[in-house]
Amino acid sequence: MSDEKQTINDVLEIVHFIKDNSATKQDLVEFRDELKGDIDNVRTELKGDIDNVRTELKGDVDNVRTELKGDIYNVRTELKGDIQDVKTEVITHVDGLAVLHQRLDTELAALRAKYERLESHVALLAKRANVQLDF
Repeated sequence: MSDEKQTINDVLEIVHFIKDNSATKQDLVEFRDELKGDIDNVRTELKGDIDNVRTELKGDVDNVRTELKGDIYNVRTELKGDIQDVKTEVITHVDGLAVLHQRLDTELAALRAKYERLESHVALLAKRANVQLDF
């Protein structure tokens, strides 16, 4: 019986421990309400932080956009100048080629006239020398 008595005393001690250290329903309700308040506070802080980050990012994006527009404008201006330089150079070369072509046409006309004069002189000489030419 002493074992039974000891077991009963152990169970009684455990029951008293649980009674003294366990949370009541009211304690749990209060803890839940406290957690809800903490969660609401964290939620509010996070919303504020997110809004701040959003505002900062929007400003940063606007700054980058402005810088890119300026850079694009500068590149466009440089390219226009470079293209104009190349265009001028091409026009100069084409004009030079046109002048050369005109000179060649003039030279060809002069050579053709000279050839025809020489041919007529040769034909006249052949006629006087009584020689027949085959050309």
